Amino acid sequence: MILITSCPSIALWAQNTGALPTLSSTKTDSSNKTNTADWEEGHATISAQQSGSTKEITLDTSLITFHQRPYTQAWQTNLGNLGSASQTWLLKNNNQIGPSLRRQVNEVYTLQADSLLYFNTTKPFTIFSYQMGSKNENLLRLLHTQNIKPNFNMAFQYHKLTSPGFYKAQRNNHDLVSLNAHYTSNNKHYECWGAFIFNEIQQDENGGISDISKLTDSRYADKKTMPIVFQHDDYSTTRSAVTNVQKEYIFQLKQSYALGHSDTIWNEDSSLKTIQLNSRFSLVHQLEFSTNTHTYKDLRPDSAYYHTWFDHRFNALDSVFSKQTWTRFDNQFLLKTTIGNLQHPLELQAGIGARIDQLSNNLNNAADNTSIYSNYLVAHLDRNAMHPNELEVHAYGQFIATGSASGNHTLQLQVAKKISNQLGNIQIGLNENQSNAAFQFTNFSSNYYAFTKDLNASLHNQLYVKWKLDKLHLSFEARQHLLSNYIYLNAQQVVSQSDQTIAITQFIISKNFVFKNVINTNELLISQLKSDDPFAIPSFASKHQLAIQTPAFHNAMQLTSGIEALYHNAYYGNGYSPLFQQFYIQKTTRINNQVNISLFFNVKVKKMRAYIMFDQIQQLLGTQNMQAIGYAAPDFSMRFGFNWNLVN
Repeated sequence: MILITSCPSIALWAQNTGALPTLSSTKTDSSNKTNTADWEEGHATISAQQSGSTKEITLDTSLITFHQRPYTQAWQTNLGNLGSASQTWLLKNNNQIGPSLRRQVNEVYTLQADSLLYFNTTKPFTIFSYQMGSKNENLLRLLHTQNIKPNFNMAFQYHKLTSPGFYKAQRNNHDLVSLNAHYTSNNKHYECWGAFIFNEIQQDENGGISDISKLTDSRYADKKTMPIVFQHDDYSTTRSAVTNVQKEYIFQLKQSYALGHSDTIWNEDSSLKTIQLNSRFSLVHQLEFSTNTHTYKDLRPDSAYYHTWFDHRFNALDSVFSKQTWTRFDNQFLLKTTIGNLQHPLELQAGIGARIDQLSNNLNNAADNTSIYSNYLVAHLDRNAMHPNELEVHAYGQFIATGSASGNHTLQLQVAKKISNQLGNIQIGLNENQSNAAFQFTNFSSNYYAFTKDLNASLHNQLYVKWKLDKLHLSFEARQHLLSNYIYLNAQQVVSQSDQTIAITQFIISKNFVFKNVINTNELLISQLKSDDPFAIPSFASKHQLAIQTPAFHNAMQLTSGIEALYHNAYYGNGYSPLFQQFYIQKTTRINNQVNISLFFNVKVKKMRAYIMFDQIQQLLGTQNMQAIGYAAPDFSMRFGFNWNLVN
């Protein structure tokens, strides 16, 4: 294999912070090859789209953000160890409707069918990414894609995460696999996308630190000696007796048949032909099957810990166990039509769907099953901007008409347009989502504890406006959220539902300064909410970066180094419940004002990028930060990582 020399710099998993100037830039190059005679000529050509979309995905390959820790950007935090349960300060609208198993705390790590990329490449292409950190933290991400034929591509992904963590018994172990394929018939009438995904996330639970005052005690300088809630040294000194495991299998098949006629167009010397499809109507079918299982085990249960939910005096052979499973079958048919110019159409899809959801508590092979049958209406509307000043419109709606989830619906509308070079771009959107309570909140069973609860459907409305002026590297976004019947875990770790409408306003302001090779990026998050709202969000948080970009060896190498800081003011942080694997709301303990400081050094040589990063610099000054109540940030640490794009 050799390094890619002139195909587009495609790197999945990069963090996108906007259009900052770089020492070199690469435009996305794409084509739909139909003649194998061209395959061995010239350089590799690669394009990527999501299923059913013609819009090409431009992936961030900037050097200035390459070092940033994956899964914790965009105001995302975890329990202090890579791969652990995650939460965000930036409120989002969950567009999932109908029956569901639980509110996800691991979704940021998993692969999902709708976000997979489908490639078209003239040569086999591989992305290899690896990260190694302190305390045996390892993250491997591999993607390989190649066209079996000019009209048939396959792609494979594998992600492996292992992180024992700085504190005792907090090991995380992830295995994620995806295999997807895209086929287009020679006459371009038939198109098919298929995907298989497997996600397995294992999280050892240590219950948090039993006494956070010991964080400043020099006797516990080695955090592995810090006392934890689930202290079971008789079980293991490295693993926890308490674990949460999620396993998920997803299969998706999407196919489309276009009605109309195809034209064959030859070049001037008749050596190359191109098939051009003229169609205004298509039939679309999508089939999806998935199964999702969450298992909780405590092999050394403590009666005092479970006293909140039940009273039982455990003996040495007892264990606490719960297992919830969600199996989903979804089948939909749509009619797709194009309105206007076929080269730049307004695409409208509408149809019907049917789904079967089976939710269960599985205890000792005796399953408590709930089966739900639903029929729904669904519609899409899309118009992509082919030129900068054109209007771009996207809309999606789904309404469940039958079954116990009838009335559940989601509506998404987004309009975007570039006003001018002087006034920038504006984007306006509306999201509305009404959905039944997750099964975990209404029907939960373990071998010692069970409850059922009658909850109303939750309603979440979001209105947002985003303005961006590339000329000044400035952007502003305002989000207004209204939530009714919001469901959460209260301070006693018991399911509760708010009887009031909750209003939350958030502002995201970004401003970057550039002077020669010096770049300063700044992002502010301002949140307005009432003190008794069931959310744990600081009213003010900010992220800052100061970096220097310099070329070396006659521009053969690019170097970027700098410092980053994350600040937030004091707020009532969330607690975390291992039994439910959910965050819970508490209003008694505050997480103080905190600053996280990091140093980084990034380098790029051709299509290989590498970095060295020093995290939690402030801890060298004796400042210990908290991630959640009882869960501390990791110690000062070093990380090394690289990304390598290869082509045969």
